[in-house]
Amino acid sequence: IFLGGISTSSIDATVSTGKINMDNIECSGAIKLKSSTGAVNLSNIKCAELESVGSTSDICIENATLSGNVKIERDTGDTALKNMQCASLEATATTGDLNLVNVIASGTFKSERDTGDITFENSDAAELHIKSSTGHVKGILLSEKIFYVYTSSGKVQVPECTSGGIFKCETSTGNVKIEIAQ
Repeated sequence: IFLGGISTSSIDATVSTGKINMDNIECSGAIKLKSSTGAVNLSNIKCAELESVGSTSDICIENATLSGNVKIERDTGDTALKNMQCASLEATATTGDLNLVNVIASGTFKSERDTGDITFENSDAAELHIKSSTGHVKGILLSEKIFYVYTSSGKVQVPECTSGGIFKCETSTGNVKIEIAQ
């Protein structure tokens, strides 16, 4: 499926083994995508909400502005988000990395993974809640956080902050290394 250069009230697309590519989309309502084994690539998106569910597929979203929530669910597959603004972000997967570059959620960011790293690059949310079994949680946030980090056997390296939103993170064997942008 390829959609480009359209303005619509909502999009609901499902594919089994094909790719979903969307570019330059303006949607007053929600975009809902389901894919079994095909990759999902979205760029230059403006919409109210976004939901993407997939089995064994990667998802890449670049240059997206959402007035509402983003929900991304994967069994296996990497998630790459770049230059995104939204109200809240929930990204879950059994296996697969999650990379966030210049991603800002005005509310809550939640992510749960069994295996796969979670990497922040100049990204932030008012609150962050993360669970990862064997994946590492690392990167640079834009604002100070009060850190609550638990790991069974991983290493923890976070700044000592006395103000900001909550950063709650739990890993089994994954390391947690977070910095605050200067």
